[in-house]
Amino acid sequence: MALLALIALASVMSPARTAHAQEDDERTINVRVQNRLEGENTPVPGVTITVSAGGEEVASAETNENGLAELVVQGRRDYEITVDRDTLPDDVDIPEERASLVITSGQFTSSRIARTFNTGEAASTTEPFVDKLAQRLVDGTRFGLLIAISSVGLSLVFGTTRLTNFAHAEMVTFGGVVAFLFNVTGISFLGFMPFVDDRGRMHLILAAVITTIIGGLFGLFLNGTLFGVLRRRGYSLVTLMVISVGLSIALKNVFLHRFRSRRRPYNDYASQSAWEIGPVSITPRDLIVAVISLVVLITVALTLQRTRLGKAT
Repeated sequence: MALLALIALASVMSPARTAHAQEDDERTINVRVQNRLEGENTPVPGVTITVSAGGEEVASAETNENGLAELVVQGRRDYEITVDRDTLPDDVDIPEERASLVITSGQFTSSRIARTFNTGEAASTTEPFVDKLAQRLVDGTRFGLLIAISSVGLSLVFGTTRLTNFAHAEMVTFGGVVAFLFNVTGISFLGFMPFVDDRGRMHLILAAVITTIIGGLFGLFLNGTLFGVLRRRGYSLVTLMVISVGLSIALKNVFLHRFRSRRRPYNDYASQSAWEIGPVSITPRDLIVAVISLVVLITVALTLQRTRLGKAT
């Protein structure tokens, strides 16, 4: 039963086009040139940007009044982006070693990719060690909170069943995949519903709420049709652990069948300007996610320690 459900899930999420067709898609490279003075970023218009592949120029454009140039290329390849230093204003310069950069094919996680060339202070000064350390601490803490909140379920399952579920990471990924279906891919027959567009897509927050419910139901389904049945039949924890390894492999291949190991952004909150708090930069999205993760972790810890339900668990 569980195997049939995985096959159905793979068919729902199967790509509409072949991998070869996706490789030949048009890709857009957004290049921004900005001058940083006294902590303020000023766009630099009229700068020529070229994109080359295999030593041949494939696209060229000038930055607009917002310092942005949009270049369209064909397919996921390695591209070199170069700023024509001769077109920079007289009072603006980019060191020669920073006037070009390379985008590899693996960095194209969607149809658009953005890169920024900085002049002025950002191009000529070296970031102090203390500032680097503060930024790394913030980035590490944010990532650690995500790992911690993802591992809460693993700890609770082990505490109640003594089972080490090797498919837990795939269960977490399942939530991300379902949210992607509702937010990016869309489910056409849901187009009649409020807060859903004609392609069946909805805002990420609404998608997250629905995904939470579906994730819980999926866990109940696996327990009722797989793990719970085997426990009632007297199978050992080692056997259940081995089965969870198989479930992990099955789910992982279903996801790879759809996404081919490439990262995909959601439609909402994918591109945000970072807030600069002293020496630290963080986007509003990352800050809110970190705060929510911290609140959830504290709430779970207090619930486990100070309530009857938690102590029973």
